[in-house]
Amino acid sequence: MQLPNYTPISNSFIAMMGELTGEQVKVFIAISRKTIGWHKLSDKIPYSQLREMTGIKHHVTLKKALLGLVDKGLITMSGDDTVGYTYDLAMSPDDTVKSETVSRDDTPSMSRRDTSKETIQNKESKETNINTAAPVPGAEVDISIDSPTIIEKAKDKPKDELRARLYASMLKRAPDQRFTNYGKENKGVDRLVAQARMRQPDDPDAWLGRYLTAFKRRQLHDDLFRKQPFIPSVVSSTGLMERVLDDMAKAVAAESAPDLEIPW
Repeated sequence: MQLPNYTPISNSFIAMMGELTGEQVKVFIAISRKTIGWHKLSDKIPYSQLREMTGIKHHVTLKKALLGLVDKGLITMSGDDTVGYTYDLAMSPDDTVKSETVSRDDTPSMSRRDTSKETIQNKESKETNINTAAPVPGAEVDISIDSPTIIEKAKDKPKDELRARLYASMLKRAPDQRFTNYGKENKGVDRLVAQARMRQPDDPDAWLGRYLTAFKRRQLHDDLFRKQPFIPSVVSSTGLMERVLDDMAKAVAAESAPDLEIPW
């Protein structure tokens, strides 16, 4: 059996698809094909290619769709109209899984019997049991930005004071003091709190203050960041977080880390 050749689509995009225009859907799929479809985190894609792939003829319509995707936290853009734009997908924890190499030997051939309703239900039941099994002691812990292990650390306590304060603070700064997608923003808060506890376990409050300050500072001089809403799902997105963490590292190296400026 040959392995399928396809481009994976993020869960965040699927969850928000009903809120997107037809042009935004086409553009997101095109960017996915040019980035993750080629196993790349980002790609510099000319407008001409995007127009050809999507069938969108007008420059203004294409740019409006791109900025709409940025505003919804689904993609990030860097560059300008002169040098062109580089795009990457603003992935959330729901969009990532641990990467493993799959060979043909690992993929059993399928028959009609494998696709019957009863067989599929049995397989799903077995997979659920496997996925909910207790972790093996001594197993390697993934501490990357997208690590599910890290995200779970934010949920250790049912009444998490740090999480509650961060949530309330960012809700105040949201447009009209409300979130358009509370489930997505809750995950963003979990992600930020988990990062703080991993990176500065002795004082996660201080780390969150520095991170939020660095994000706000970036918005002052970076057009890409300036267009982003200051909401948890955006502030915690992989593409933006990596840039902010880089700013923080440079500030520490230069011994010029910003003072705590974001009260929360």
